[in-house]
Amino acid sequence: MKKTLVALALGMALLLSGCGRVSSAVTMEGLSISETQVQNSVDAILAERAKMDTANMQLSTGAALNRAQVRFFIIATIFDDLAKELKITVTPTEILTRKQQIYGQIGGIEQLPAALVSAQIAPQDLDTYIRATIISDKLTQGLIASGISDAEVGQKVSDLVVKKATALKIEVNPRYGKWDNVVGDVTESDIAKDAVTSTNR
Repeated sequence: MKKTLVALALGMALLLSGCGRVSSAVTMEGLSISETQVQNSVDAILAERAKMDTANMQLSTGAALNRAQVRFFIIATIFDDLAKELKITVTPTEILTRKQQIYGQIGGIEQLPAALVSAQIAPQDLDTYIRATIISDKLTQGLIASGISDAEVGQKVSDLVVKKATALKIEVNPRYGKWDNVVGDVTESDIAKDAVTSTNR
């Protein structure tokens, strides 16, 4: 799950020809994720990439990046909703403590920009990423405390995420892809595929 969350931070702009402007990138039960929110993160990721040598980094591009950034916001929202349902709290102190741990792991705060570029996380989304990770950790700890084995807990967390996603009735703007409740992921839609082909001609 932690590796998945890191991957969720990927994102990039993709202006698709032939598609009308739609303000929401994702709609869910009672809330939405705007295209502006996605675009702002995309722009920040690209701006940070431009500041350093990324030749040896394995960075996704194009539609895959765009889908992954949308996926990041969806999963973060799902974990927020699970936290509300299960009364899991995350304090500013916990987020700050986790940041300090990250700084120690990467060799100091001065290494953070490069680490974020490598992980493909927009700087302004770091707190969101950390919050989702802490919720995931607390959920895992709670399940283990309830008697779920270490071998089973990962699947149990995934099942809870998929169940919550189904309840939220997630709809993704086709320009980004489509939400698949079975796998809990944003997959490529025919509209997005056609648009990528068109822009690459």
